[in-house]
Amino acid sequence: MQFDFTRGVQEVFKNTVTKETFQDMDSEEIFNSLKETIRLIPFGDYLKRYVYKLAKYDGDFSTIPLEEYQNTIFFAFQKNNTPASFSPTQARIKTLIKNWLTQQTVNRKVVFLLGFGLKMSVKDVSTFLTHALCERDFNFKDPFEVICYYCFKKQLPFYKYEELMEKFEKLPVNGLYMDLGETDPLRALFMNVETEEELIHELLRLKHENRGKLFSYSAKKAFDGLYQDVKTIIAKTYTNDAKAKAKAQADDFFYDDRLQPHLTVNERYARANEIRDDYRVFGAADISVSDVEQFLCCGVPFQKGNLQRMKDSSFAVHFRNKRMSRQHLSEILNEEIGVDRFDLLTLNFFIYANDDHFSNKVKRLMAFLEASNSMLNDCGLGGIYITNPYECFLLMCLCADYPLGTYSDVIEMSYDEKD
Repeated sequence: MQFDFTRGVQEVFKNTVTKETFQDMDSEEIFNSLKETIRLIPFGDYLKRYVYKLAKYDGDFSTIPLEEYQNTIFFAFQKNNTPASFSPTQARIKTLIKNWLTQQTVNRKVVFLLGFGLKMSVKDVSTFLTHALCERDFNFKDPFEVICYYCFKKQLPFYKYEELMEKFEKLPVNGLYMDLGETDPLRALFMNVETEEELIHELLRLKHENRGKLFSYSAKKAFDGLYQDVKTIIAKTYTNDAKAKAKAQADDFFYDDRLQPHLTVNERYARANEIRDDYRVFGAADISVSDVEQFLCCGVPFQKGNLQRMKDSSFAVHFRNKRMSRQHLSEILNEEIGVDRFDLLTLNFFIYANDDHFSNKVKRLMAFLEASNSMLNDCGLGGIYITNPYECFLLMCLCADYPLGTYSDVIEMSYDEKD
């Protein structure tokens, strides 16, 4: 196990895209890297690495016994008077700690509990949220997370969290209610709170009987903009296809004497021009979620009109919950679920993969990185994290001559191998 997760994947990325065979065999090289070298790092490994640094262990990171990590966390929880859960539980704290150290992922609240138990800083908790869980940073629309943020910022113990939460629960509804649209004003507001009295006063803004959903407004707004661009690209593709088909029909009409032998050359030419100009022009409004699914899930085999199951792919663990099916898109558009970082990155990848204005692959990759990092950070999701296999996959594909084709080929190969 490598201590520096990021550096290890960066080396794999560089070695893959700079191979002499990459230009001619990009799909195969990316597939092999994902299959043989790049792995999805479990939450437990992030936790072990944190404890390794915190306890200043000697020796190699991967050789420390699990029990050693377990005991270190257990004693830290005891020292910092932190319980096993935010709510009453019969589970033994040592059993829970062992689970956290061995699980692929955990509930978001576990990170906040570890924040108290290990006396983490705001930055530490933020890194766990955005890197270990690949989720959004602190949600300043959620009073629970606001109170946790304040406690981590002030390095307050768990009992202070309980006191503040109890005070919040006793607040009247309505108060200074703030419209929970944009997150930025709330983020700025609560990040600058310095006293308990000020915190409780400002928390009135979140105490409302109709506070609405706690989904990220910024992420949804970014998604809507990208989704519109994706539909525009697809519409242009459909229009070009219709135009090419009309041209082929016009050429057939003009050059095949058997079709219209009674027409003069001029008449045939005029009629051919009419056929050539008679094609449908598509707009973004004509593009459905099914159309988007076809383009964004290219490479995934279809079975009876539906995408083949994700578990049938050899990259099921790497790419779980990453594909943009019509069901997933509909749930986002109807605000039944929130937008995550992978939704935004997939849409943005599609846009840059179809942009032919870049003079070379490096400029396209750098432009994608700059735009994606800016967007993700604005949404509180943290920048591109190459250690995540799916994000590394997208970056590798952008280094290919035809990114979308390579993307499709690698995904298709993952199903072929499983068969």
